[in-house]
Amino acid sequence: MNLSDRHLIAFVSVARHGSFTRAAAALGMSQPSLTSAIKQLETESGVQLFERTTRRVVLTQAGDAFRASAEMAVAGLETSFDLLRDLASGRKGRVRVASVPSFVVRVLPKVLKEFEQAYPHVTIQIREENERAVNRRLQDGEADFGFGGDFETIAELRYRPLVQDRVGLLCRADHPLARGRGPLAWKDLRGLRFAAFGSQTTLRRLVETVGQLPRDIREPAYEVADVITLEALLENGLAVATAFELGTYRGRDRKLVFRPLVKPALTRTICLITHAERALSPAAAALIQSAIGHLRRRTDRFRLQYAQPPERT
Repeated sequence: MNLSDRHLIAFVSVARHGSFTRAAAALGMSQPSLTSAIKQLETESGVQLFERTTRRVVLTQAGDAFRASAEMAVAGLETSFDLLRDLASGRKGRVRVASVPSFVVRVLPKVLKEFEQAYPHVTIQIREENERAVNRRLQDGEADFGFGGDFETIAELRYRPLVQDRVGLLCRADHPLARGRGPLAWKDLRGLRFAAFGSQTTLRRLVETVGQLPRDIREPAYEVADVITLEALLENGLAVATAFELGTYRGRDRKLVFRPLVKPALTRTICLITHAERALSPAAAALIQSAIGHLRRRTDRFRLQYAQPPERT
């Protein structure tokens, strides 16, 4: 049967309006085109659907029996097209974000609060990962975009620098090195007991590039896997730690203090990471713009530091 959706739409419109003229006007098509579509539907189906007089158009018994099914089909089409329009505009959909935990904790909540007001029907899936895992998820198509460092880059990914994040000492507020506002030198850390993340983390590898690094830092007394454990050790005075400022968890009741380290000063660049060969959905693109807009408006050190972030490969 050589029929299409337009034949059903034409039938439903004539049935609703009881007039070819009004139905054609409602559909934005010419009356001859509408009449032709109804004739094709009747010819292909082998049944007469309308009785036409000079004054009115009414459904035949077959047309009346067909009407409910046709209206249901057209309603399904309209729902599908509405969804397609919502997806195209970014009003609906799902966005998958992979990010280093520090950016998730310190930046994303405020971004998402603003985004939700404009896009309440978009679902956000967040995966907190280390920088290698963020890259892997982008490579494997498991994330639409990510936020992470460019310590290690992958050819098919694009890295757009957003903010700089410096390395410093994290310790209890009552620790002797917590006093003062200026930076500390790495040599000031000799003789302290350290807690650190594993050797494959970006922070650990970056710290170990420091020349003549105190042995206490190179061989930490405690090695941990997550920030909750690290925070507990520091809050109980068992150790101090090096940390990225963005990832600094000040602890309950502000028990921890961050002081930047210099000579040398170490930094990482937090980037927006996308795949070079995959197009972003409208919803994903809108969330990225929300994040960049939020970073532009921040008043702390994590305000957007690149007006038009260049892409790196």
